[in-house]
Amino acid sequence: MMNFARRVVNRLKIVLNVFARTSFSVSLASFELSQKVSKLAATPGRTIKDSAAPSSIAANARDLEGNKISYADNAQRRPVFPFIPIVFIHKSNSDYLKYSFGQARASNPNSSIFLLGDASNNKYDCVEHRSIVDYFEGASRFANLYKHFSTHGDEFELVCFQRWFILRDFLSANRIDKCLYLDSDSLLYANVTEDHRRF
Repeated sequence: MMNFARRVVNRLKIVLNVFARTSFSVSLASFELSQKVSKLAATPGRTIKDSAAPSSIAANARDLEGNKISYADNAQRRPVFPFIPIVFIHKSNSDYLKYSFGQARASNPNSSIFLLGDASNNKYDCVEHRSIVDYFEGASRFANLYKHFSTHGDEFELVCFQRWFILRDFLSANRIDKCLYLDSDSLLYANVTEDHRRF
């Protein structure tokens, strides 16, 4: 049992080290700014430009790479998602995908649903397909550092870690500050935007 615990701790250290190396940090100021932008975007008949950001937040806002950004720059470049986007990551065209995507769309008719996938699964009208290769840079760097200790197959375990780097790079590239990520074999019955507003 102790060996297993040590292996888990070592894997976590590797992941945290890679995150640190790739500058994966979001400041509290940036988070607060994104929350204010989201609230403005969700207000009917109101746009982000209708209100100025508090100067303390605007002065400290940083993107995922740690670069300082102005409120005006943020308002112009960040896509406005009044409904929380849903993201799936999947290679191949498994037979259950149509059910997972269809159920996510049925329970979240207004949310953008993204599939980061390959050419074989670029065929579903209810999701926005993006090529997984476009967001693979961080995942590739992680693969060079990965050490396999699991009893599961190494390819399967590697992808389990790589998906978080793929998701991070996708969110960063599209300036999305929050989303719901789901395994592709999950059925979603809740409206995530309505549930999120409760908290």
